[in-house]
Amino acid sequence: MVIMGFVTVLEWDTLFPDRRDYLILSPLPVSSRTIFAAKVKSLFLFLLLFSAFVNLLPALLFPLIAGRGSLAFLGRFILSHVVSVFAGNAFVFLSLIAVQGLLMNFLGPGAFRKASRLVQFLLLISLLTVFFLMPIVSFEKLRQNPRMLEVFPPAWFLGLYETLLLGRTPEFASLARQALGALGLAGLGFIIAYLASYKRQVRRILEGERIGARGSARWRESLGLLMQRIIFRSPGERAVFNFILRTLLNSEKHRVYLGAYFGVGMAFVAMGVITVFARHGYGAIHGLHIELLSIPLVLTFFTLVGMRVVFALPSQLGANWIFRLTEQKERQPYLAGVQRAMFLLGVMPILFVVAPLCIGAWGWRTAGLHMIFVVILAFLLREALIFRLNKIPFTCTYLPGKANLKLMFFPYLFAFTTYAYTMTTLERWLMQKPILFTAFAFTAFLVLAASIACRNRKLSRRGSFVYDVSPLQVAEPLNLSH
Repeated sequence: MVIMGFVTVLEWDTLFPDRRDYLILSPLPVSSRTIFAAKVKSLFLFLLLFSAFVNLLPALLFPLIAGRGSLAFLGRFILSHVVSVFAGNAFVFLSLIAVQGLLMNFLGPGAFRKASRLVQFLLLISLLTVFFLMPIVSFEKLRQNPRMLEVFPPAWFLGLYETLLLGRTPEFASLARQALGALGLAGLGFIIAYLASYKRQVRRILEGERIGARGSARWRESLGLLMQRIIFRSPGERAVFNFILRTLLNSEKHRVYLGAYFGVGMAFVAMGVITVFARHGYGAIHGLHIELLSIPLVLTFFTLVGMRVVFALPSQLGANWIFRLTEQKERQPYLAGVQRAMFLLGVMPILFVVAPLCIGAWGWRTAGLHMIFVVILAFLLREALIFRLNKIPFTCTYLPGKANLKLMFFPYLFAFTTYAYTMTTLERWLMQKPILFTAFAFTAFLVLAASIACRNRKLSRRGSFVYDVSPLQVAEPLNLSH
């Protein structure tokens, strides 16, 4: 159910027809009713195929391993698993579409766009938090507090599962009734909200509404001018920064992917805060616990890694012609624009939010040392992420499948735990020894300076930035004859 919800939220903007759909379909001799029916069928086909893909093997293997009894009981086990899991997925899927439809109906165009982004982001964080907390949540623990069972949807569909498999018992029958009632309400909400909001969305598209373009353009222009006058020193640096800023503000795809990475960080933060408060009470906020010290490190790690990932996804490839024509021999200013974008857009907002909380909890001295430590590690992480960068963000073609996720999972996991938790343990020890803290900061500065010098030398030796990646470029020779 959590994965179904996560995928639905990621596809948030495709649940209703968009302008491109109607620009393609309107000239064709296809009625609006046919387009509507096709869209609804595609949604249910997505639900069916995704549920089957994720749950087909568990639906067969789990009953075979856990089941005992006759062949008829095994068949009933498989059927109970399939029905209950699909019902849970359908409940999540239909509920989220109904939520988006309600927002679309009750809010104006500008308010809907802002509220939709906020709801999408909060849903990502909530689903990821539940996903990571799920291994420590058991039905027996929930059973101790009946009110938790009443508000925890997976427990409802577990009751449906048990009722289908073993027959009616008072506890599970009550949960099964809740599951069926919730599924019915989700389906009804989907029908009403989708019908009403579909017509409204079509009218907006056909009328060519531009939601919130004027206000956000004025805000971006003011911010861009301020940055250009205060921070940036060269035209290439300003161009790259503004291009990154405008792409992240205007591209739903890039913003959603980056939000997903930040949501993973927020889920880890939520787990840490819940854990430390459960162990030590609310007074733990004044203690230097690893779970609390690691909050800005966790958030900066996932934000910077997320930015590095979305940089590889092209925005509008036709827009890269300006960089191709104006690219200079000295390419360091372009990379400096990337560096400042990662810090100003990825690290500074986190520091602005976290720093006052740290000051209130630990005082000026401890909070100041902590912020210095976080900035040092953020600089080192940023340098590691862009050390081999040979592209201007969003300007190069992208070939899926280049990264072996199974191979890279454990290196990234090791890097995350080291960056967020091992370094936090080191920080807590260094805070007690100011001389060693100063030595650490000086050593980190030397490492950073050496890395920047080495990267600049490599960058100057390259012919130019890469704008097109072909399948032949992906396969690199092994040079075994040398």
